[in-house]
Amino acid sequence: EKLKKSSTSSSSSNSSNTSKRSDKEVLRLADNYSQEELVNVYRRLRMKYHPDTQSHMSQAYILESTDEFVRINKAYEHLKDD
Repeated sequence: EKLKKSSTSSSSSNSSNTSKRSDKEVLRLADNYSQEELVNVYRRLRMKYHPDTQSHMSQAYILESTDEFVRINKAYEHLKDD
């Protein structure tokens, strides 16, 4: 366990960069996005994947869509303050 803790602490700076990159990928943003682009993309994707808009789809699709909706919200929360 000590080995795991030391390896995670040494990569903590990389995890922040990786997290930002993956958040941008979830929101399909370019590296040089503006706050306006962030908000517009977030709103568009949020509407597309919102569980309430998926009621006519299969249960499996609704579950996948809900998972994507959660990822979109988390990514936006991480990026909105930068």
